[in-house]
Amino acid sequence: MISSSHNRTVARGVSRFSRGGADQGGRAIDLAQLQRALAFAEPSALLVPSSVLRRVISRDRGVWFLGGRASRRTWYVIAGARLPSLVEPEEVGLPRGAPWPETVVLLARPDAEVLARTPRAQLLLVYWSRLFRARVRSTVQHAIASKGLDDAGIAARKRSIGPTEFAEAR
Repeated sequence: MISSSHNRTVARGVSRFSRGGADQGGRAIDLAQLQRALAFAEPSALLVPSSVLRRVISRDRGVWFLGGRASRRTWYVIAGARLPSLVEPEEVGLPRGAPWPETVVLLARPDAEVLARTPRAQLLLVYWSRLFRARVRSTVQHAIASKGLDDAGIAARKRSIGPTEFAEAR
């Protein structure tokens, strides 16, 4: 069961783009269609219940209580090799025995109410935004881990992007 706080978080993310719902003229999208669209853009993206997402985050970070912003996270990037020690494959929608992707992007699954009242285009925009942030985070983490990015490199990239654009992307 998805918590009411998750519903509010998803609803806030959706309402940033529009107040209209699927029942107000837009076409809704179902969960299977959303998962297929995300998998087309990023094969390692998986929609998971928010409780599973919170559990993965807390266990991966080694904390028992997630407070503040962490408890409202709607996405998380984790190494595929680490994930099997934290959850069962079925919990994240993978068949038992299937290979885990190298890197997995976990996205909080919207509940049926959000799916029904949110037009397809708006919900996809919310999830594309989350996926984009996850990809950026993954790329930066990889660059730091491979020693391809240090403080001087980050400062140089910030200057090349520009302060306004950098703040917007952040």
